[in-house]
Amino acid sequence: MGCTHGRKRVEIELWLIDHEDLVLYRDLEDGLQQAIPIKGNADMEKFIVIDREEYLRYLLDAIERGE
Repeated sequence: MGCTHGRKRVEIELWLIDHEDLVLYRDLEDGLQQAIPIKGNADMEKFIVIDREEYLRYLLDAIERGE
């Protein structure tokens, strides 16, 4: 028997902001960086920015729930 439905796990990626160039960027496993321009970019609707303290609370809650 298998599960017919389940809760989708949220995948969180840490992106940093380059304030000078207005670019989101993250370090990739191969030592390279991926960068996405912020200004005038429709893909920015896919991102959410949260405060570091709020992120830590979210992370600790997820750990306590075993996720």
